[in-house]
Amino acid sequence: MAAAPAPDRRAGDRALRPGIRPALHPCPPPSLKGHSMRSVPRAVLRLPLARRRLLCALALGGFALGAAAQDFPTRPLRIVVAYPPGGGADMLARDFGQKLQERLGQPVIIENKPGAGTLLAAAQVAKAPADGHTLLLVTNTLLISPQLHNASPVDVLAELRPVASLTGIVFVLVTPQKLPQRTLPELVAHMKAHPGEVNYATPSQGGITHLIGTQFQEAHGVRMVTVPYKGTSPALVDLVSGRVQTMLDAMATSLPYIRDGRLRALGVADDQPWPGMPDVPPMFAPGQRFGRGWYRLFTGAGVPDAAVRVLNGATAEILAEPAFNARLKALALVPLGQDDPAALRAETRSEYRLWGDLIREKGIKAE
Repeated sequence: MAAAPAPDRRAGDRALRPGIRPALHPCPPPSLKGHSMRSVPRAVLRLPLARRRLLCALALGGFALGAAAQDFPTRPLRIVVAYPPGGGADMLARDFGQKLQERLGQPVIIENKPGAGTLLAAAQVAKAPADGHTLLLVTNTLLISPQLHNASPVDVLAELRPVASLTGIVFVLVTPQKLPQRTLPELVAHMKAHPGEVNYATPSQGGITHLIGTQFQEAHGVRMVTVPYKGTSPALVDLVSGRVQTMLDAMATSLPYIRDGRLRALGVADDQPWPGMPDVPPMFAPGQRFGRGWYRLFTGAGVPDAAVRVLNGATAEILAEPAFNARLKALALVPLGQDDPAALRAETRSEYRLWGDLIREKGIKAE
């Protein structure tokens, strides 16, 4: 009987021994058309079969992540705005939403859901399907409100994750035109000489402007009487009439009153002047404790990283557009440099602690 021919060792895994079924190649290319074993590095072919299968699994996992990012979004996106229609947040959401629609090729729906210091909108986004198609547009108030109330409908650190920074908010200290103190140093000197005499209007008890105003008093060693209002409009009416003497407000809201002479801008809530009004000094010196306002996008904590990266990247591209930058500056907003989502998450947690420490230290309570 003739001896069986020796297997061709040069053929590697293709060599067959009697009774052995051929094994499938452990990592075939996505499509076999136009590919051959020559496309696989020899060093990989010399690895044990189990090791090659492991490498294959890792590679296919990378293909899957890339495919997931390319597939997102698959349906219309929804931006839930935690403020009423017609305000600065609403205008920003609509301008940004139009640009996002152009970038990602899906309609963007704007939904206004004010209430409970941004927490109603936050709870809605936290409970939405964790696929990245529902976003929250919000300010720092999101990190303040839960620490002022005994019960919150959402755990903002555990149930939400930041997606991208949009803009900084310029806050300005304004006074009535008829107030005798015409500069920030004059006002500070007056408050030191007459502690508790100057009234300070705030659109909401425990809101971002209330807390930055508290930091201003701490930085300058003065004391003002806080007068809470239910919104910016009634506070501005009383400020213009002289019923209250000072107010910290978003520049976008106060700018028309400053331009027509009804209000005077004494300082901006920063340690640097605002380029749009370089003659108005900063309220804080470098190294003093203060918080800056911002608009950011958040989504549900369970949203995959791939979807968050797509949204973060699209936001960075939109903020880099000169026309969109000009629109932001017209709204007295400051375009921000884009942080990656991991850095934003760490920054969010740090700022949450900053506001919490201030609230407890000063004994600030909700209305």
